[in-house]
Amino acid sequence: MSSHIVLRIVLAASVGVVLAPHVWAWGPKTQQAVVTTAMHVLNKEGVIQIARLSREVAEGAAATAEAMQEIHPTFNADPMRAVETELRLLSAVRGRSVDPYFAYRLGLLGALISQITAPLSGEPSIYRTEYYDDVDRNLQQVPLKTGQRKNVDVVPYLERLQALANVRRDLLLKDYQAGIGFLGVARSSLAEEASRSIEAVADIWYTLLTGPSYQSAVSEEQVQKYVGDAMEYYVRRGNEGEIDANYARLSILAAKTPSFARRLGDIFYDGGLYERAIREYDVVLRDEPGQREILDRIATYYVKVGDQLAAAKRLEQAEEAYGRAAKVDPLHADAEMKRLEMEAQITARNARQETARRMVEEGGRLQTDAEQLALQGRHADAIRLLHQAEAKYRSVTSEFMAELQAANTELTTIAMRLRDLTGQLIQNAQSLSGSGSALDMQRLADANAKSIDEAALNALNAQALADTLARVKEQMRPALEYQ
Repeated sequence: MSSHIVLRIVLAASVGVVLAPHVWAWGPKTQQAVVTTAMHVLNKEGVIQIARLSREVAEGAAATAEAMQEIHPTFNADPMRAVETELRLLSAVRGRSVDPYFAYRLGLLGALISQITAPLSGEPSIYRTEYYDDVDRNLQQVPLKTGQRKNVDVVPYLERLQALANVRRDLLLKDYQAGIGFLGVARSSLAEEASRSIEAVADIWYTLLTGPSYQSAVSEEQVQKYVGDAMEYYVRRGNEGEIDANYARLSILAAKTPSFARRLGDIFYDGGLYERAIREYDVVLRDEPGQREILDRIATYYVKVGDQLAAAKRLEQAEEAYGRAAKVDPLHADAEMKRLEMEAQITARNARQETARRMVEEGGRLQTDAEQLALQGRHADAIRLLHQAEAKYRSVTSEFMAELQAANTELTTIAMRLRDLTGQLIQNAQSLSGSGSALDMQRLADANAKSIDEAALNALNAQALADTLARVKEQMRPALEYQ
């Protein structure tokens, strides 16, 4: 089966992926186009359906030299063996479906293959870079021809393709030395050269995805590193659902040794997933309980939690968090000190709350006494006690919402009661006479002249004056009659 594909379509599909500077062979655009086109070829042929993960594949194809060297440190010395090692590893860890990190590694594997199969891949000449730059600029309209997919023996297969890529080496170099550059052999051979690299990526992926598993040829350390790299990838992406799903699948692939658990713990901790990290660290501490750095990390996390709770005024929970930190690491610089500080804050807060409760209770008793005085007609004394109760309630702050709510409710009641008593004084002013009325008026004024209704005071003053004039007139009547 054969098909024709235009590279321009694949390049458009990879928008948004940052292209890394080219490392060993092909330019960055060509390298990514080769890999993503191979993906579309396999999709079209029904071998693998990962169109939804095309971005991850393109991301792997655009991996930096540092990322490639981290995963395949032997690539420079033995590139074909590095590809074979990656093929076996991915075969051992592949699942029933392709997850995002596996797609990323497919892209990176494709990049390695494309570099091996590129013309001039091992050429130290300056013309090599010129050639790759020209290919990047002229790639988009090149038609490609691919053949039937097949399982391959990776090393002999790549050696054969590399030999084919080197057939035109001298001709390419001669054109660039002569100033002809891309207009000569480079242009006429580009479709064949690019198609060869795409074919290589597609065939090796096909071998990986349809061939037997190579679990027996992969070490436990290789699988552990793959799982750790995958979790680091997912943590960077920041999708907790994705982390959960892939952790459940990947964690069963590798034995949970202390060193492996430590790496996972560090990945989660550095990614801000502290509770997950602590679960991994607990695995380490069961076998190695004296790991000072791990103990300090766990304690530091609990201190951070305590600080957040303290800032939110959740003092008991903060004290508990500081206590957990001190228990995990008694030598932690801040844990026990902060626990003691929080304990002191709780004691001081409880004392303030008790004072607030007492103010509410005392205000209630003053209100009760005021009502008893009001029933006896002693309005001024009742008002005086109500103002004392008001002062008690106003001393309650917003620190304690239950007590403040109770105080505010009673303040509203007091305000209404003061208006009632003031109205009664105004209505009863005519009946207040003699020395009794003057004494009651004085008590009322002394209690809180500022808050009593001015009309009531005016009424009492007018009535007191009338009463005094009446008494004087009565006392002077004999003298007037004698005259």
